[in-house]
Amino acid sequence: MELIEHKGQVVPYELFPQRKVSNDEGGFDMVAKYNTNEELKALIAHSPKSEWIKEKSFGQKIKYVPIRIGESLLRELFPAHQVIQQGEPKILGNSIVVSVEVKVLHPFFGWMSYCGVGAAPIQLEAAKYDKETKEQISGARNAIDFERINATGLHKVVPAAMGFAFSNAVKKIGKIFGSELNNKADEIYG
Repeated sequence: MELIEHKGQVVPYELFPQRKVSNDEGGFDMVAKYNTNEELKALIAHSPKSEWIKEKSFGQKIKYVPIRIGESLLRELFPAHQVIQQGEPKILGNSIVVSVEVKVLHPFFGWMSYCGVGAAPIQLEAAKYDKETKEQISGARNAIDFERINATGLHKVVPAAMGFAFSNAVKKIGKIFGSELNNKADEIYG
């Protein structure tokens, strides 16, 4: 790997993510977003921007950084990344569970892996009841009535579980990916 000096920076251009910086001639030069591991750690230690944060209700309100933002951050901060599904999706209760490994090419330490697990509920046909007798006449009778799987929703379950697994994996990289969004005030980490 060749190191190039550019305006006082020693940069391995083929490895470090770049950003445009205005030059003295009115054009743009490409300059590394960070030059040291400490600078990269400082970027990752930032809280996510407030406009990135979304909320969903899963019995309680959960804050999260959407998958597209996480993917964009990976592209911005690391020269390369991979998302690898680990094994086959599994059924647990009435949910599909998926495990993934997110590998990022860290410019100082090489490939680093972060694992995550995600689950999404299998959508079942809604129960319908007779108006007079109040007896159920169709639809799922319980949460694991797999004879009544909603065929139109089934194709969404595995990608949703994979998305949750990806989000859980990238949270382990650092705060900018939303790792501390749902912590209580008394939870303190390193």
